[in-house]
Amino acid sequence: MASDTNTKNQQAAHEGEPEVFSDADLAALMARLKQDPAAARAYALVQKRGFEVLRKLARETVEKLAAMEPPKKAIDAGTDWRRFSGLARERETVARERRELAQDLVIGALVNLDNPGWNPLDPSTSKDSASSTLLALLNPRLTAP
Repeated sequence: MASDTNTKNQQAAHEGEPEVFSDADLAALMARLKQDPAAARAYALVQKRGFEVLRKLARETVEKLAAMEPPKKAIDAGTDWRRFSGLARERETVARERRELAQDLVIGALVNLDNPGWNPLDPSTSKDSASSTLLALLNPRLTAP
C-alpha cells in the first residue's frame, strides 16, 4: 500500500497536483510533530496560513451571498427611530446568518473535498467532519481522535 501511495505522490508531483497522503502517513506526521519542536513550529505556521485562507474564502463567500440578496429598503433621516432600531436588528441578524452560512459552506467544501456527490442543500450527501483528514490537520480538536 505504501508503494501505491508513493506512486500516486510521484504522479501527482509530475502533474502539478497535491500529493496524496494515506491516513497512516498523516498519523505518522502528527506523531512526529508532537516529538519535534522544529516540525511543530513549521506545522503551526502552515496551520496559521490555512486558517488565513479559510477566513479569506469565508469573507469572499459572505460577499457573494450578500450580492445575491435583494436590495434592502433605504433608511433615511425621516425613518421613525423605533422602526430604525428594528431594521438595524433585522440587518444584524441577516448578516450573522449570512456569515454562519458562509462558514458552513467553506467547512462543508473542505470536508467534502473528495466527495463529488456532495450537495450543500442535502445534508445526507455530506461526509462526517470527523473523517476529514484535512480538517484534522487544520484543527485536530474539530475531528474525532
